[in-house]
Amino acid sequence: IMQNDKVLGTVLVHISGKQLTIAWMGVDKDVEDSRLKGVTDALDLYSLMFAYTQGCDVMDMGGSRPFINDGVLRYKKKWGSAVSQGLVPKGSIFYIPCRITQPVKSFLENNPMILSAGRKLRCVSWFFSEDNTATGEDNVDHCTVNFNKMHQPGLDEFQCFRIVDEDQQEEFNGIVAGLPYRISCISSNRVLAALSGFSS
Repeated sequence: IMQNDKVLGTVLVHISGKQLTIAWMGVDKDVEDSRLKGVTDALDLYSLMFAYTQGCDVMDMGGSRPFINDGVLRYKKKWGSAVSQGLVPKGSIFYIPCRITQPVKSFLENNPMILSAGRKLRCVSWFFSEDNTATGEDNVDHCTVNFNKMHQPGLDEFQCFRIVDEDQQEEFNGIVAGLPYRISCISSNRVLAALSGFSS
């Protein structure tokens, strides 16, 4: 991308078969920010157009953090993207807190995760509620509303952990947004055990 013979940004792409991969993208760090506005958007647009002219079926826009609310992921979703496990394995994120404190609860509730479940991608969310009178239907209603908000092309299934008292443990299964879901109501002393089984 140029302006008055000055290079503002550039992108390096690689084509393999029917897939174009954005291998590297950068902007000139010596150019004032006001001139760089929209440059990366334009690079994405022209990369997509180039992929089309080359007969590609897929454009790989690179990785993002494995959270539904990740800003990079939301930006890519605007282009009609879908999440995938990718051709190149990435490092795992391991999250094993020692205690379920309020900051841990807040992190889990506000960061639904995209996890690898074999060959499938699963969206996992957590729901900590102080309302011990909530019924099974309440749990399903709460979680399915969130599942619809979290839906992302490329996901295969949803799972929600609802933290309840020991005597309220239940499990619910169904379909939402065309994908299977499982809602597991577990006691707080099982949260750490559930977390230890996840990597992303």
